[in-house]
Amino acid sequence: MLIELKEIKSDKTGELLDRCISDYEQYQSITVTKDELDEISDYITYNNNQLTVDLDIERYQEIVDSNLQQYEKKAQLCYLIFKEFKDINGYMLPFNIAFKEEVWTYLNLAYFRDMIMKLLFDDDEDKYYNSRIKRYYFNYGNISKIDRTSFRFFWYFAYALDGDLERLMIAWEFIDPVKSVFERTIARNPRIIKAYVDSIKNNNCDTRFKSDKYRKLIPKNFNSYAAITMLDSIEEYDELVDVVSALQKELLNI
Repeated sequence: MLIELKEIKSDKTGELLDRCISDYEQYQSITVTKDELDEISDYITYNNNQLTVDLDIERYQEIVDSNLQQYEKKAQLCYLIFKEFKDINGYMLPFNIAFKEEVWTYLNLAYFRDMIMKLLFDDDEDKYYNSRIKRYYFNYGNISKIDRTSFRFFWYFAYALDGDLERLMIAWEFIDPVKSVFERTIARNPRIIKAYVDSIKNNNCDTRFKSDKYRKLIPKNFNSYAAITMLDSIEEYDELVDVVSALQKELLNI
């Protein structure tokens, strides 16, 4: 489905949020229509071109409705949205557009609304619906906590991991320790987060990474080590992965 990229007008966001929260309180769903969204949105242009993107909505829905585990679904969604947003009018979605909350709010409500509800809300009477609507539909939160959003994060996470499906699968399976590193300043260098994920693979995807002890201990020590040794100064990627792998292995034996 070829769609025109739009963004919610900033002065309409608050009113729209109130409407969505009211909808959920009454119906346990969001009823705002695409036509209503279009009335309060602007087209997005870049280099004097109106931007369009080809979204395979049926494929997104298939993934969400599948019997895959949650981490597998999220990895697949990351992979798909990265692939589709990689070629918009002949180039990748520019960062100044890709990070805009209003762009993803439009996409979330116009195209991904039911998927987000099914994937990220606990049940039909989710008592945390207020904060979930703000986070998952309106992308509220500190920029360092972008992982607390939905499709906006799926795109960015895939971008940081080069859109590699195997890497995304590992990252989502071990999301707690990976997220602990991803939210730190060191992860602004995408080579670091990639190396961290690839090192989990090198350590045979040890299930201890997900244990209460190590999912906190390893990222904490890794961040301290990275600050002291200036990991991001290692030029050769394979060498970087070897260093990170060795550190993870050492910490797993504590």
